[in-house]
Formats: sequence, C-alpha cells, structure tokens
Amino acid sequence: FYFNGQWIASDPLDFTPHQAVNVSFEYDGVSDKTYAIVCRDYASSSGYEYIGTKEPHLGDGALIAEFSDGTKTSSAWKSYVVSHGPTLLSESLGCSAARLDLCVVEDYG
Repeated sequence: FYFNGQWIASDPLDFTPHQAVNVSFEYDGVSDKTYAIVCRDYASSSGYEYIGTKEPHLGDGALIAEFSDGTKTSSAWKSYVVSHGPTLLSESLGCSAARLDLCVVEDYG
C-alpha cells in the first residue's frame, strides 16, 4: 500500500489468503490524496488458485478499502491490470483445472 507515493505497509502474511488488513498512517490534511494498492488474487503461473488441491479454481478477487476520513474504493477509482489469466486463447486450447500446463497468463507489467 502506497499513499502519495510513499510506501506505507505490506501485507503481513506471505501468501495470498482472503483477509482484511488494518493499516495506520498520518496525512497532513492539506495535500492531494493518491492511494496505490497492489492486489493479487492468484498465486500460480496458470491463473488458478489452490493448485495443490484436488479442485483448483479460478480466482474471484476483489478489493474493498475504506479509510477513516471517509474515502472508499468505488468504480470511480482507476485500476491497472498487471497480469491476467488464463487467457481466453489458452482456455480455447484446453487450459482447465485438469490441464494447468496449457494455461497462459499475460503480463502487462
């Protein structure tokens, strides 16, 4: 999480669970506010999560953030997708939970 270009905090857990994280930081109350939040929904190169189980599935991630000054995430926020997958092409070629080796993730970063 970054605020006005300054790194504030990282997720305290070293994996990608569904969770809530509480972060505190100071704001001068005058300057513009710019939030940057890096989110990841899957932890594999296939685009599927829980690949070590009998039932891997596609991620269904979302971000909801609410700040003490009343700022909340909404559809008006800008977003930039750094990677996406599996691609529709790889799915048409057989990528599935049973064939993760055929899955392709695009990297725009």
